Amino acid sequence: SIKVTANAGQKTTKTYTHYNMIGALQNAEVTDTQYYNDRTITGDAVSTYINASLLYRKKFAKKGRTMSLDIKANYKDNQSEGILNSVINYADTTASQTTNQRKINDGTSLAFSAKGTYTEPLSKKTFLIVDYSSSINNNSSLNYSYNSIPGQLYSDVPNDTFSSNYRYNIFTNAGGAAFRYVYKKLNYSFGGTVSNARYTQTDLRHGDTSNTINYLNFFPKASFKYKLSNQRSIDLSYNGNTRQPSITQVQPLVQNNDPTRVAKGNPGLRQEFTHSMRASYNDYKVLTGRYIWSSVSFTSVNDAISTSQDIVNGVYTTQYINVNGNYNGWAYLNYGFKL
Repeated sequence: SIKVTANAGQKTTKTYTHYNMIGALQNAEVTDTQYYNDRTITGDAVSTYINASLLYRKKFAKKGRTMSLDIKANYKDNQSEGILNSVINYADTTASQTTNQRKINDGTSLAFSAKGTYTEPLSKKTFLIVDYSSSINNNSSLNYSYNSIPGQLYSDVPNDTFSSNYRYNIFTNAGGAAFRYVYKKLNYSFGGTVSNARYTQTDLRHGDTSNTINYLNFFPKASFKYKLSNQRSIDLSYNGNTRQPSITQVQPLVQNNDPTRVAKGNPGLRQEFTHSMRASYNDYKVLTGRYIWSSVSFTSVNDAISTSQDIVNGVYTTQYINVNGNYNGWAYLNYGFKL
């Protein structure tokens, strides 16, 4: 069978946002007002997207032998232009800070991926599953800020601190294999995927300087399911996966849409690796309606992408960083019966 889908669209938006803010710092048990911020942001934006996919599946004459091919392509382009006008008055002094900038943004992403999967029955109970995938994820982001100057509305030269033109491309190849056993009450599988990911970052505003990093990853995976009866089962699973930083997180741009809370990208960010484990037990009695649904999960993340915050003169500066020791766990138990 073959399934083809495609869609495209364009959206135009016009925004006007006005803020009146009071900034305060907590010192011991006394709160002192530090500043007042009156801020207006206007914008005109045009967003365009194109998506297409193709899914091909084939079943061979031999029972259990299958093949599939999944291809996807996505294009996005977001262009906007607007004005940032901000005045900060400090409560303990007559000093003030005025920001009046013209903002031009153009962000583009082009993603393409293809994955082929083949299943071969080794016997009536065992199967070998192999797959190969390749993906391209190219992103570019232009963010220019132009200061207002006397004698004309805005400068023709971008403000260097609040401007950036960046390209961020990711090219990935991955191949994997898994062994699966299915027989009556027992169903288990184990395997893994080896992946090579190449990250290329290019600073187009400062001499087209490029930096390329390669990651060789191994993603193990395993699952186990045992049916104690038709309505009672135990499930166990483990898998590993990575998450890449986005272009917003790595682009060396200081974003000052709120001059009291600025954000900075970090070109040195690394990918994060997640280990996920889960166990569940389900039991249902058809005649009495009594049921038990229970599950427990644990996740640990190496080099998790997070943020750090510094406060200097009342201005919060947030930057993306990698951290370790990031753990998450949960458990639930549902019990019910008919009255």
